[in-house]
Amino acid sequence: PDFQPAAETCSWATIIIFEENEPPVLVPRAVKVPENSKMGSLVGQPVVGTDPDGDALTYYMVGGNLAGQFYINNKTAQISTLDSNGLDFERRSTYTVIIEAVDSGAGNLSTAVPISIFVTDVNEPPSMKDFLIEVDENLPMGMPVGVVYGIDEDAEDTLSYFFVGPDNNKIPATIDDRLRVDETTGELIMSSNGFNFELKNKYLYSLIAIDAKGLRS
Repeated sequence: PDFQPAAETCSWATIIIFEENEPPVLVPRAVKVPENSKMGSLVGQPVVGTDPDGDALTYYMVGGNLAGQFYINNKTAQISTLDSNGLDFERRSTYTVIIEAVDSGAGNLSTAVPISIFVTDVNEPPSMKDFLIEVDENLPMGMPVGVVYGIDEDAEDTLSYFFVGPDNNKIPATIDDRLRVDETTGELIMSSNGFNFELKNKYLYSLIAIDAKGLRS
């Protein structure tokens, strides 16, 4: 007969999917470290990444660390301080370093991101230098004879001035009551007892500057 039924056949196709290595996932973030931190101090939490293929990651600091302040542990992704003298909030409070994560898969794919490092302020004690003040003898009580001042690295701190007492305590006037100091301005003022050149021509007094949080020079 002229009519022939359609012939059918069936076969199986095998599809093999090959895994393609994908780059690590690493996101920008911010970490903090106190100023004046010692060498080897931890800077925030580790900046770890993830890998879609489960590959092991190795970390490198590839940019932004021109001053050599920081380093990163290649395995743990923990950033630490390297220069113990360089972190000064008043001088510089923000750094940005570039961290790269490299996987262990084919081609060693990598991802690099910026990490912001914020240096936090730490209250620092004020300092005072030695002063030499010349005073005429027999000056009346209340006469100003000079000014002392301290230096505080913390810009917003205010300083108060005192003489040092016998128990290392702060006192407003010398023990012999020859001078008193204005607590706010540091001005030295003649007190009730004056100076007599013929009796004694040199005196040594200790003064301190105290910041708003109680730290002493």
